[in-house]
Amino acid sequence: MAAANDVAQKAKGDVLYTQAEATLNKKSMMSFFTPKGQKFEDAAELFSKAGNAYKRVSAWQEAGESYAKCGECYLQLGEGNFDCSKAFEDAGDAYVHVNPQEAVNAWRQAIEIYSDNGRWNACGKLQKQIAEIYEKGDDNNDSARSVEDAITAYEQAEQFFQSDSRTQLANQCSEKVALLCAEQGELVKAASKFQDLTNSAMEKKLTSFNAKNHVVKAIACLLAAEDTVAARSTLDDFMQKDYAFDGTREHVFITGVIEGVENLDLDGFSAACQEYNKIKKIDPWMTSMLLKSRRIIQSQVEGDDEGAGGDDGGAEEEEDLT
Repeated sequence: MAAANDVAQKAKGDVLYTQAEATLNKKSMMSFFTPKGQKFEDAAELFSKAGNAYKRVSAWQEAGESYAKCGECYLQLGEGNFDCSKAFEDAGDAYVHVNPQEAVNAWRQAIEIYSDNGRWNACGKLQKQIAEIYEKGDDNNDSARSVEDAITAYEQAEQFFQSDSRTQLANQCSEKVALLCAEQGELVKAASKFQDLTNSAMEKKLTSFNAKNHVVKAIACLLAAEDTVAARSTLDDFMQKDYAFDGTREHVFITGVIEGVENLDLDGFSAACQEYNKIKKIDPWMTSMLLKSRRIIQSQVEGDDEGAGGDDGGAEEEEDLT
């Protein structure tokens, strides 16, 4: 019964889509007596209804095409309004299930219209979704993942949210930029972003507890970039801003890590990591940063002048922090 209903609903969408196309192409004597834009208004309504019908049965490609056509009709009317931007947003929401790149294209059209109307939060939301597509990539094609495009999109989303005074949402995007920059080897930029997040968190009592997590990541990036002076300075500066940080497990952990790198003490470095990991599991991102620092120590102890902080072609997966 359900299958029969789905077939009927899909057929309804087909009929509405055909009617919409016919409305656009219609030429008759009556057209001389109707407003010039009437056919686009009528077609837009039919395309929207077709999209809704397709959406009900998860016919995502057809739904996306219908909503996109609806948006194009509104553009022909010269109306960059809510209905137009919503149509392109709906098109992206449908396409994302089957064709992520088409979703990106549709959302970008919606963003352009939302931006013209000063709807920054809506722009930020869609730009963040675009960033997530680039970050994730195609499940069937690893090469489709583009970290650089994801970073750019997250930065744009951050700007949109800032324009709408959505600090929390802007900071979420900023953290994504920091994490991905570190993944790409842009360690100094990543550290700077984490330091900005630290300062932002300290501005309000409600968010100040997040500051220690950000500063630890900033220091981890600086150590991985072989800048122990900046790492130590960042810790000292934070200690002056947050007296409660002294003696916390995060403080003990990152202090031990810094000292391990400064003194080329591999045992001390490993002990700091192991003790912290017993209390709180070190996540894969932090592990990758710490392994870079660990290889720096090993390199200098062994007198190896090769870039220990560089890309080791997957060696991180084979190493641990012990």
